[in-house]
Amino acid sequence: MIQHQVINEIIEICNYCVNKGWVESRAGNLSYRIEDNDLQTWLISNSQHWIIQNAEYKYEGNTPTLLITNSGSKFRNIAKQPYQHCCFVYFKDGNIYIHSSSENNVPSSELESHLLIHQLLMQTQPHKKAVVHIHPTNLIAFTNKYYDLNNNDLNSILQDINPDIDSYITKKTGWLNHFKAGSYELAINTLPLISEHDLIVWKKHGCLAIGDSFWDAIDLIDVIDKVAQIGLNL
Repeated sequence: MIQHQVINEIIEICNYCVNKGWVESRAGNLSYRIEDNDLQTWLISNSQHWIIQNAEYKYEGNTPTLLITNSGSKFRNIAKQPYQHCCFVYFKDGNIYIHSSSENNVPSSELESHLLIHQLLMQTQPHKKAVVHIHPTNLIAFTNKYYDLNNNDLNSILQDINPDIDSYITKKTGWLNHFKAGSYELAINTLPLISEHDLIVWKKHGCLAIGDSFWDAIDLIDVIDKVAQIGLNL
């Protein structure tokens, strides 16, 4: 079942990121888009159910149903108990519905970025259902060293370091200047880059990657973090 496959990937990815040192303390978040006809199967795992009235997030058209990590959850704990550290978010009749293991658990502070990205992916790249945001050490150091960049500058530097990077990151890498974590500004400025890139660097913050699976997204992050490490050592 796709449910077991996704949960197993979450466990593997969380352990992998912890071992890489990419998710200090409560850092990082991830989400997966669930087809509406599969939602009830997923919700069996979470007994609690409540509604947030007067949803802050207003969207036109279809809205995604997401499995997303909880705010404040640590990847090392998500790996041990994924259902206890993730929740389900969907919209109906103008309200946000949240299913979680506890009423104290709320979605990641980056919820708005995830929702906007998944809504766009539903329309343009429906096969891409996984979104990962983490804090790769070398990449963040790299964006502090090469801080005054744009998309073209970034990709030129990356390709100069590793001329074969385009064979791994085929859609090149997006670059976004610093915006406050969890802010609407971060979400809305990330969105246009999703149409052209599967990997986006958030200056001095980390990166966000999309893929058919979580491992597809992590592979992109692995490549750019390695190239950033080489760049720092030159």
